[in-house]
Amino acid sequence: MTSGKAFELGFNPDGEPEVSKIKTDKDLMQWIKTNLSGQIARANKGSIYSEDWLAGMYARATGYKIIKSSNKGFSHKEVWLKMEGDWRK
Repeated sequence: MTSGKAFELGFNPDGEPEVSKIKTDKDLMQWIKTNLSGQIARANKGSIYSEDWLAGMYARATGYKIIKSSNKGFSHKEVWLKMEGDWRK
């Protein structure tokens, strides 16, 4: 706990990269577009929906999991594995 609080206050002797925090809907949408754009493009192929629409659906269905896991410092691949939508699908 002491180390966690020290890092929170800026102590970082090893120069570890700062974990970005998702704080707003805009941050969430940016995280989705940055980390899931490949999956969105594949899912969108031949679809009538825009990639922004699909990104919004990701946010609606699993945004809380993305925020919770990402803000804990999990990589985007680890977050992807934790994502689940309605009815755990």
